[in-house]
Amino acid sequence: MHSSVRRGGAAWSLIVSFLLMFILTACGGVGPSAAPTPDQDTSQHKLAADVSSTEEHDDETEAIPLGSAATLAALPEGQTANVLATTNIVGDVVRQIGGEAIVLTTLIPTDADPHAFEPTPQDIAAIADADVVFINGLGLEEFLTPLIENSGINANHIISVSDGVEVIELAEEHDASAEEEEHDHGSADPHVWLNPMNVKVWAENIAATLSELDPTNANTYATNAAAYQKELEVLDADIQQQVAQISEANRKLVTDHDSLGYFSDHYGFEIIGAIIPAYSSVSQPSAQ
Repeated sequence: MHSSVRRGGAAWSLIVSFLLMFILTACGGVGPSAAPTPDQDTSQHKLAADVSSTEEHDDETEAIPLGSAATLAALPEGQTANVLATTNIVGDVVRQIGGEAIVLTTLIPTDADPHAFEPTPQDIAAIADADVVFINGLGLEEFLTPLIENSGINANHIISVSDGVEVIELAEEHDASAEEEEHDHGSADPHVWLNPMNVKVWAENIAATLSELDPTNANTYATNAAAYQKELEVLDADIQQQVAQISEANRKLVTDHDSLGYFSDHYGFEIIGAIIPAYSSVSQPSAQ
């Protein structure tokens, strides 16, 4: 959700923002023009550990250790929360909830694919400096495992915004050659944001986490989350209205890779094929 959604804006603008990102560029990290993300120069930080091991990906790395809102210690009163989000989609939702009360950095550039992202040594410094790191979870950011290990950040500070979402289990009949190329997503489809109702869960998780970290601004986070969730409900109703204009027989989708499962399930579409029969956009098309 790269394009920032402003509370009080026209509903149609909200619809366009979601549809352009969710349907046309679900996983590529490219979307409509976005509000600028606070820019931090991570080059000024000194690395806390040897980062040479992060230059190579280990396809068999363990899952990212996670914390929860309840495991976070509150910051000293008056200290602004330094928040890091892995993707611009997660970052945009965090921005809606945190607003001016937080300092937000997004790890993966807006023009990068999270499936193929290659982290830099400076990314370790950014993670180490963060008071909390919000991730999509469900295996989307497995590249983070070696970064987290080298950054020394407490696992309690790694929060999956997808916690509590009803996930879609991955199908096992995908083409074997494609599976060899893709990153391990575990047992669940990670593309949960394709259903706006799941983003409501994100908002709740983010607000709860920020409130634990920064109790002084808890009311602000709760108010922002409630307002944002109402906009998501309006968006959902408007999409339902648009979909109703398409006959059920014609609600069929072909995707570049398997990324629209949550969208199709929620809005009654049938996915009849994928050019790349895998859950990662870095996989290769099959002969078919």
